[in-house]
Amino acid sequence: MPKIYKYISSQFAGAMLDSGTIRVGTIYSYRKDENIEVGDSGEGVLTVERRLPDFTGANVSSKDIPAGVFPVFFSEGTTFSKVIIQDNYVHNDRNYPDVYIYCTTKEPNKDVMKSFGADTCVEIADNHKFHTLIAEEMMYSKKLIHGLYLHKSCIYEGRIVTRDSLDNYWMKEPRHIHQREVRLVMPPKEVGSTIEPVLISNPDIGKLCSIYKF
Repeated sequence: MPKIYKYISSQFAGAMLDSGTIRVGTIYSYRKDENIEVGDSGEGVLTVERRLPDFTGANVSSKDIPAGVFPVFFSEGTTFSKVIIQDNYVHNDRNYPDVYIYCTTKEPNKDVMKSFGADTCVEIADNHKFHTLIAEEMMYSKKLIHGLYLHKSCIYEGRIVTRDSLDNYWMKEPRHIHQREVRLVMPPKEVGSTIEPVLISNPDIGKLCSIYKF
């Protein structure tokens, strides 16, 4: 299985390798981190943008203007000698519920590691098994999730979309593309509940880990 990598402080690397102790974060907690490489106030938020249809007409009343073009602007019964409506958009910010996440990278980079404030890179031998162990620990030992989880690479195309996206928790701004992030997402048992980062330990997690040398 593909390898992944975790940037971490040497202070915590020993515990990760010896006892499989790691910190599982939350989307909302990353909004608060002051490190511009780690923190992102836009985590878990998408802007859904929809273009309204254009309309051109002469000697028309408000009732002649198709619904959805610009209904708020026109009073009922108003007549216009000329109407041109074009290039209008509706924006709606969607704030998605908090979820547990664990972030790694698929391409280790020493400069990126330093920008994260880390001094150690841990190599994880089996991407799928590692994420499964985390999810099982969160489900069976901590009893914080039902078992639904998904891990995949982040998408660096920005957070403005034309419709709701199931990829919302993996979407990041293009300026972060150098991070090459892989993200494990785990919804809590009660969707919409207040959740906090949590420490978990499983020696089998540690068995997959070793120190990566640049």
